[in-house]
Amino acid sequence: MEIKIRELTKPEEFKECMKIQLAVWGMPPEEIVPHHIMRSAAKFGGLAIGAFDGEKLVGFAFGLPGRYEERPVHYSHMVAVLPEYRGKGIGFQLKLRQREIVMEQGFHLMIWTFDPLQAINAWFNLRKLGVICRRYYVNYYGSMDDKLNRGMETDRLLAEWWLTSPRVERRIRGMPGGDVEGCPAMEVEERAGFRVPMRFKYNLDCGRVLVEIPADIVGIKRRSLDVARKWLVALRDVLLAYLNRGYVVGNVVRRERLYYYLLVRASLEELLL
Repeated sequence: MEIKIRELTKPEEFKECMKIQLAVWGMPPEEIVPHHIMRSAAKFGGLAIGAFDGEKLVGFAFGLPGRYEERPVHYSHMVAVLPEYRGKGIGFQLKLRQREIVMEQGFHLMIWTFDPLQAINAWFNLRKLGVICRRYYVNYYGSMDDKLNRGMETDRLLAEWWLTSPRVERRIRGMPGGDVEGCPAMEVEERAGFRVPMRFKYNLDCGRVLVEIPADIVGIKRRSLDVARKWLVALRDVLLAYLNRGYVVGNVVRRERLYYYLLVRASLEELLL
C-alpha cells in the first residue's frame, strides 16, 4: 500500500472529509465541519491535506491561521484517519506534511487541543511529534454528543508544536528525548477490575513529576462512566495544580501497560533545545 499526501482541491474531496469525520468520531451531523467551510478556509489562508490510497481519501488534516500569545500560529483543527487505516503511520505522515507546508508559509508554531485522557493520542503528540503543553482548558467545547466525548466534560490540553526547534527535529527522527524518571504525583489503586485515582499530592520540591493516565479511557467509559469521570476530575486537579505552578507537560512515559505524563519545571527555551 502506497499512501500519497497532497493538498485537497476538489469539492468532492472536501465532501469525503465529512464522511471521514462521521466514521472517526461518530458525531451527530450538526457537529461536522461542513465541506464548504473547509474548502473556503483552505482557499484563503488555511490548509487541508489528504492521505490517498490510490484514489481513495483515507485521512485528512485541516487547519487555520490564527494568533496565540501575540504570535502568528497555524491552528490544526482536526486530523482524522479511517479506522481501517490506523496503525499504518498515516497520521504521522499527515502531520509531517502539514509541518512542511506551514513552515513554507512562514509559521514557526502550530497548536491544537487534545483530550488529556487519551493516552495513545498523548503518546503520539508528546513522544513522537515533540509537542509541549502549558495550558489546560476545562470543558473546552462544552457538551458534545459524539461517541468519544458523550457523557463527559470536554477538558483539553493545548499542544504547542515548535516546528523548527531542536526538540521537534529529534522527536520526528525517532529520538524519544531524555530522562523519564520523576516523582509520583497521584496515588492509583486497583478496585473492582479498574485502576482508580484516589488522591494526589504536591511534589513541588521535585523538578520532574509523573502523573498516571488511564491506558484505555474508551474501554473504561464502556464499562463505567463513573470511573471515567473520576479520571477526568483527578487529571484536571493534578495538571491544573502543576501547570499553574510553572510546570510543563513535556513527555509521556510508558511502563509495561501503564502511561504517565512527565511534567517538568523548566523554561520554554530549555524545553525546546
